[in-house]
Amino acid sequence: MTSATTSPGRRFSLPAALLLFCALALRPADLFAGDEKVWLTAGQDAAREMVVSWASAVEIRTALLHYGPTRRPGVAPVRYPLVANAAIKECFGGKLGCVYHAPLKKLKPDTEYAYRIVAEGRALAEATFRTAPTDACEPFSFAVFGDSHSLDGGAAKRYDELLLDVQAHGARVAFNMGDMVNRGDKADEWADFLAQSTVAGRRLPIMPVMGNHDHGPGKGNAQHMSRIFRTPANNEPNLRSHYSVRYGGALFAVLSNHDGDPAEQAAWLDKELTQTDAVWKFVFIHEPFLTCALFGHEPDEEKVGRYFLPLFRKHRVDMVFSGHNHMYELFQPYDGEKFVSDPAKGTIHVTSGGAAKGERIMLLPPSFSCEGRVQSAMRYHFLMITVEGDSLSLEFWDEGGLSGGGLTGPEEHLRLVKPGTPVCHPETVPQTPSP
Repeated sequence: MTSATTSPGRRFSLPAALLLFCALALRPADLFAGDEKVWLTAGQDAAREMVVSWASAVEIRTALLHYGPTRRPGVAPVRYPLVANAAIKECFGGKLGCVYHAPLKKLKPDTEYAYRIVAEGRALAEATFRTAPTDACEPFSFAVFGDSHSLDGGAAKRYDELLLDVQAHGARVAFNMGDMVNRGDKADEWADFLAQSTVAGRRLPIMPVMGNHDHGPGKGNAQHMSRIFRTPANNEPNLRSHYSVRYGGALFAVLSNHDGDPAEQAAWLDKELTQTDAVWKFVFIHEPFLTCALFGHEPDEEKVGRYFLPLFRKHRVDMVFSGHNHMYELFQPYDGEKFVSDPAKGTIHVTSGGAAKGERIMLLPPSFSCEGRVQSAMRYHFLMITVEGDSLSLEFWDEGGLSGGGLTGPEEHLRLVKPGTPVCHPETVPQTPSP
């Protein structure tokens, strides 16, 4: 057998040497510049659409995504049967370099896919994702957290730890409630944010909500956030800052106070909520309509409640999630004018602005008293909401105070059953938030 000598007494075959050479030659470090940045964004129909995105320190001429269903959980196919072009390229320069988007369509519902990013013939990264179910009774969990930026720029020092906890505890999709970076017009801050997000974001779609720190430069889809995240943009102006996603038996609608006209967004939201047959309806917006912070932002700071609160009442929106104030709050159902005891007659508002784990001055104290508020905490945290047909539960996961600690929880703060919907578990009974 032909062989080559590397050192006295040590020999190995030429095929092995060739494999070693190829492994070294195909290392992704030169393209990722040592910082892998890969993230997922769910499509409008999350059961059949996903966008795989990545950033490269240098511009790539040929960027492909190889993908296909896994052979068994976590095991990639021997050969990837499908190939997609990274048809969309956005270049920023600096640490972020160029961003590539590969939109995938006609996927199979509730199916795990493996994918491999290939650039200039080099394999850069591999990971898996799972599409959404279509069965309204199929359980799934989604996570909510917000205000993950550092005052020094980019993401908080331990934001990646929080994301790993979110992924480890079963979230299928997550929503960052905004203020992801300190200066949205600085591309280098987004590079830092994406480098921290990749640890979980390469497998978990993390959907963006535009905060007051995230916008710019310019307006509309020219802004960095809208170029980095290829959200559905299923609205008449085709803005990627507000959009909707159908996920199993739920409709997720994301609004923005920092891009687009609120009256136009309200008209779009009215249409979305009118047309949907989703069992559960959730709205996400950075600035809360209800909040009580001791030294923080006031309720409805952007004065857009007159556009949206009547729609929440009209369409029986179940929950509205916000951030902005760096704490956690859970309110009794609110019908747009007053608090009510029956969740079927009001919307539950939640503030979740405690994702800046690792930052010492990024938490705010809740006020001592607040009408309608039944839970509050000055803690780094994330929320996990589990939907199973006609039932819903909300869990609070504590990531610590000051600069953050270890994970503790969960504490169940809410359990609901939707009256008048198909019953998946007849033994459950409706409940309201408990103080």
